Formats: sequence, structure tokens, C-alpha cells
Amino acid sequence: MIFVTGTQEKYGLDFPHADLWYGLFDGRTWREVTKIGSATSASLLPSMSSDLVATAQGLRFAYAFDLPMSPGPIKRGNQGVVLLHRKASKWDSDTLFTSEGPRSVQLVSNVDGSVTAMLTQDYFEEGRYWPPSLFIAQHTAGWNVPRLGLTELSPRYIKEPHHATMIGSRETIISWHSATAGGGREDLDWGLFLASGDVRRMGHVAGVELAGDRPPMYRLRAGRILWLVREGQSRDQLRAFVGSSSGVQSVGVFKVPLDNSKLVGVSLPDDRVIFVSGRLGTLPTEAFGTSFLTTIAVRCRASRG
Repeated sequence: MIFVTGTQEKYGLDFPHADLWYGLFDGRTWREVTKIGSATSASLLPSMSSDLVATAQGLRFAYAFDLPMSPGPIKRGNQGVVLLHRKASKWDSDTLFTSEGPRSVQLVSNVDGSVTAMLTQDYFEEGRYWPPSLFIAQHTAGWNVPRLGLTELSPRYIKEPHHATMIGSRETIISWHSATAGGGREDLDWGLFLASGDVRRMGHVAGVELAGDRPPMYRLRAGRILWLVREGQSRDQLRAFVGSSSGVQSVGVFKVPLDNSKLVGVSLPDDRVIFVSGRLGTLPTEAFGTSFLTTIAVRCRASRG
């Protein structure tokens, strides 16, 4: 597990200064806690930094940074993505510098042990700025030059990538969150990240409320994926969507306490998913916080949508 100590900006999303730590936690005690780096003006919230990814070459974690502007021209090196990588017991870092400040980053683990970063940032092309879009950059022994993967037509933009999971030897399902500038509808989009490095958009779920920093995504059998999103503004209802390389389908709504900001769970080999949610007490006679363990069984086939 990776965690952060530092002070977050009062009215912003970045951490002006922060330390990053790695440790093993068994639910009661911590072991092997190690400081693995320090960050400046970094986007370290769970919705903006990557998952901790296990690869054939060791553990990987990435975050974006964007140093405060100073008088004069924009300097290369003021913004980019830092990849922390662990092999055996040693941690090291490698920085990808970008032309604009990335908003968020997620990692895809490749079969050869390398990782591919999906990052969102705006960009300047053909004499104009384009809205935040999805860029792709692979890291093997070092970083490749980022290339444009997906973009939206203004005023729509790609807010942040969410998850990535392999469904075969050559395809990975990825999901991302898109929004409209100035507020309005937010969608959960999904597609295939191919071994060629291309992204194939497959579909989206319109007008969703995210259940936590990133909508939970669980891998099922037969290359299917389960997403859980909040049903409207409800505090106790989740809607489940199942997707595959052929389509996506809503499979129903169920009740579960949702006062906490993030769902944590795991999928089982028999297509059941177990996750923990929570409820905060509002009365003096109620416990301050209560955790709930929920098990759901998925019994459907995804249809083209």
C-alpha cells in the first residue's frame, strides 16, 4: 500500500509538499514502512494518481505534478508524470516531462513487464488549445514520447482515467470519466486498450454519479467487467453495469449504505463480488461510523449497447 503525508491546498487539489510511503498492512499492523519519495505540487488524490500496479518487473505507481508558474516563458520540466518503481526492495523514480500540466494519470500493466500511462491534459495544436484529452505513454527502460489517444469535442472533455484490467493476452478494458465544461452531465466511458497502443472507444453510461473517487471496477469470468455507480443522488443505492468487448448492460439497482467516499472490494472466481461500504452516524445514540460487507452475484450476459 502507498500512502501520503503532507498538506493539501486549502482550495485546490494538489499537495504543495508531500512525502510518499510504502508499507504492508494486514488490517491491524504495518510492516516494512519505507519512505519512497517526496513530491512538490503533485496531484496525489486517489482519483488523480494511479493505482499501485504489480508487474512482472515489480511494483509501479505514478502521479502528475505541475509546478507553480513563474515569470517568463513556460519551462520544460515544470510539469509531467513521476513513475515510482520497485524491484526487489529498492525504489527508484523516472520522470516524464510534458508540454502541459497533466490532470491525472492511471497505469496499464503490460504482459512484458512494462507499463503504459494514461494521462489527461489539454494541448495546443493548429493554433488553438484543445480540451483535456487522453494521452498514452509507455515506460519500459524509460519513457516514450506521449501520443494522443482520445479526445472529445468542446465543451466535452476527458476528466480522468479510472481503471484498466486485462481481458486477454492482447486486450485491456479501460474506463474513464468525461464531463462538460462549466458543469452539467458527467459520463462513465469505456473502451479497449489494444496491444498496438491504440484506444478503441466502445461506449458509455450517461449521467452517472461516481461511487467514490473512482467507480469500482471488478473483473468477472469470460472477459467481463462489473462497474458500480451511484444511482442518481441516492445515499443507499448502487447501479451495476456489466461490460465486455462486445457491449455494456445495466443489470440492476441494489441498496447498500454509501456514506463513505470509496468502495473497496474484490471479485471471486464464481462471479461474486464482495465489497465494504460505510454509514456515518447522525444521532448521538448512533455509532460514529459503521462498516458493511456486501456480497453480490452477477448472473447475466453483456449485450451490445
